Amino acid sequence: MALSDIISAVTATGSLPLGATVEIGEENLAKEGTPPRVVWVPTSDRFVAPTERGATTQRSLHTRQAGVDVHLWGADFAGAESLLAAFVYALRQVVGANYLVTSGQWFGQRLQAHGRIYVLSLVIGVPLAEPAPQRTVVVSEPQDVAFQH
Repeated sequence: MALSDIISAVTATGSLPLGATVEIGEENLAKEGTPPRVVWVPTSDRFVAPTERGATTQRSLHTRQAGVDVHLWGADFAGAESLLAAFVYALRQVVGANYLVTSGQWFGQRLQAHGRIYVLSLVIGVPLAEPAPQRTVVVSEPQDVAFQH
């Protein structure tokens, strides 16, 4: 499961507020939008020894400790805090306890017109799995056969 798969799964839990916009990438921070919004901004990763989690058909090579800042936009402080709780609940549904909140802070005042923003910094354990074997199919071209009379 890649980080993008985790983001999709968190969004699909149904735990985030109805109508919440979910985006990935720092470029989305400057976009106009209305709360509730969730913007995942990948930061830096570390790699550690693999951790086997449940039944899997692929062997884990390493565990990627994916760093991410999640910008949670609410219409006001209460809305941002409610979104924070819903987000953490959704994340836990998807990855269990395989994450660590490293910090959280209120974003500066300059975007007040767009609501209140809480930035949650966390690390998510993402297995770096051995690639699935690729099957190669060889198709031979038909040979031209010359007929002689």
